[in-house]
Amino acid sequence: MPIEQDDVPREVIEANLQHVRDEINQACVNSNRDSRDITLVAVTKTQTTTTIRHCIDLGLNIFGENRYQELDAKKIAFESTKNISWHFIGQIQRNKLARIAAKADVIHSIDNQWQIDVLSHCIAKPKLFIQLSSGAAGHRGGVTLHDAPDLLNYARNHGREITGVMMMPPADIDPVPYFRSCRDFAHDYSLDQISMGMSHDYVPAIEQGSTVIRVGTALFGERKR
Repeated sequence: MPIEQDDVPREVIEANLQHVRDEINQACVNSNRDSRDITLVAVTKTQTTTTIRHCIDLGLNIFGENRYQELDAKKIAFESTKNISWHFIGQIQRNKLARIAAKADVIHSIDNQWQIDVLSHCIAKPKLFIQLSSGAAGHRGGVTLHDAPDLLNYARNHGREITGVMMMPPADIDPVPYFRSCRDFAHDYSLDQISMGMSHDYVPAIEQGSTVIRVGTALFGERKR
């Protein structure tokens, strides 16, 4: 089981959020973009409901989870809070997908035809992003650039349009070439949303065209392991 974090004080989140927003604004200036076009997903995996409540009080309303159990519990905890959106950003287990679809507003990690087969029978219709593989050895998840167009067509032919793309570059190397390939793929296939960039690389991600950034550590600090 993942380790639940301590409550993060509101003032810490507020200061960190201001820093993130300042960097978003500067990255947009650098790339001649409008900061209003950037969606900030606060990655709240293992964070407490108190911490999430602070986020809501500070104007954040889009949250990312990578485990179904946490997604389910937190959606229930905040079901009376209006205008909250939940993104699923983790690897998908076959026996959890239908339940994820019933809870998530957006799923970032579509990378296989069997997922489309399951989703085509679900009443819930979350938005779907295709995850591109970085090609790095041992890197989990994602469909190759070569196979991705076939998956887009398969989804469309089965009534489940994919509207975005997501990529996680390998760690400890320059992410910019990966961000460029993801952006170019999105443009080539008319995908409106480009989900790339996390706490350590959201600035170059925005400068390369990201519309959705997934930020956890930069808001809440390092997680207990």
